Amino acid sequence: EDTEEGVTATFSSSEENNDEILHIKGDILLGADGVNSMTRKCLGLPPAEFSGTHVWRGKMLVDLEEAAASKKSGDDNNNPHAILEPLLLKDGAASMFKLVGQTHVAIFNYHTKLPGVLTWVVATKDAVNEDGWVHIQDFFSKEAVGDDDMKILEALYEVSTTRELNHAMKLQTIPMLENCETEGYGGHGRVSLIGDACHALRPASGQGASMALEDVLVLCRIFEKKQKNGEEMNCRNDIEAALKEYETARIERVKRVWDYEWKVAEGSYKGERDQDEFTLYKDWLYAGI
Repeated sequence: EDTEEGVTATFSSSEENNDEILHIKGDILLGADGVNSMTRKCLGLPPAEFSGTHVWRGKMLVDLEEAAASKKSGDDNNNPHAILEPLLLKDGAASMFKLVGQTHVAIFNYHTKLPGVLTWVVATKDAVNEDGWVHIQDFFSKEAVGDDDMKILEALYEVSTTRELNHAMKLQTIPMLENCETEGYGGHGRVSLIGDACHALRPASGQGASMALEDVLVLCRIFEKKQKNGEEMNCRNDIEAALKEYETARIERVKRVWDYEWKVAEGSYKGERDQDEFTLYKDWLYAGI
């Protein structure tokens, strides 16, 4: 409920039950509740869309002591931890990428401060069971992958959980609104959106969380500026104006990122990437806001 006095968020135990178990009142409501955002739904905005891709995601903890012991005993070709240990690159880059037909696997070392932690993702445009339960090994044969990469995949199978390996999720996105130049993210009154709730994008280079953090930074800058200028933020109209300023300030950059990440994601299934274009994009992106 959004009124002149404030905004109230009402929570229930489930969407089906109308049991109001919690009411929280404030001056502003920021929906940072992800791709299936209830805040977005309450604003009457379009829901997330299926991207045409299913994904499996997982995390692996490489036992460095076991890897070292296996190497010392000469059994490193059969030990999954010894096989995965070389993928622990120091710079946090993608340490493996393999495309097989319409399916690719990537292994990353994003957790450089957490020794032995690797993350992985498998994405496919091939058909997947309606319930999403299928093992990723069904998409990779030794003939298509090759002996060396197959050894890495078999190690991945051994140290990942059953659910990670078998549960595919539909990758959903939230495109920018058609009239986003004037309407921003679609917020109204004291209510606005942040992150995936307003611009869930293809995770081609891990920019989803980055765009959410930038949203917060821009919003804070706007409120800080208004505070320094002595502007009052006591009424609904003042808050709505500030939130609209935040939303419209983000559109140009977020739309460019959203469009390019989609292009890169689709290109990955064809083995295509314009390296010069990517370098220019990366330089622009990392220059920040």
